[in-house]
Amino acid sequence: MNSKRHIIAGIVLAILCIVPPCVLLALSFFEVWPFPQILPGRISAAAWKYIARPENRVASALLTSLIIALSVAGISTLLGFLTSMVVAYHKRKKGLLFLTYLPFVLSPVIFAVCLKFYFIKLGLIGT
Repeated sequence: MNSKRHIIAGIVLAILCIVPPCVLLALSFFEVWPFPQILPGRISAAAWKYIARPENRVASALLTSLIIALSVAGISTLLGFLTSMVVAYHKRKKGLLFLTYLPFVLSPVIFAVCLKFYFIKLGLIGT
């Protein structure tokens, strides 16, 4: 019974991961889709033709963005894996683990301080 739940959970997770890109791909083919209509008005590949034109440097920008994103993702994954390995096998594991959680604690504080600046400028502090 437990394995059936794992299989169902895996299928649901796969659907949740696959559906959003499929919806975005389908939306890229719909030219006009006003709000109250259930089905789109026109289906065309105009957006994809626009991207494929050589004078629109959209395809090269997409390729550059993809290369940057993949390289950052690869490097950060490798560094994260190496860091976690060092922390897991270090003799002062608890102290290092605290330091690894520190950015997650500090980022909301920094965000709040930045928001406070804007609240002061808008005159919302103390009201």
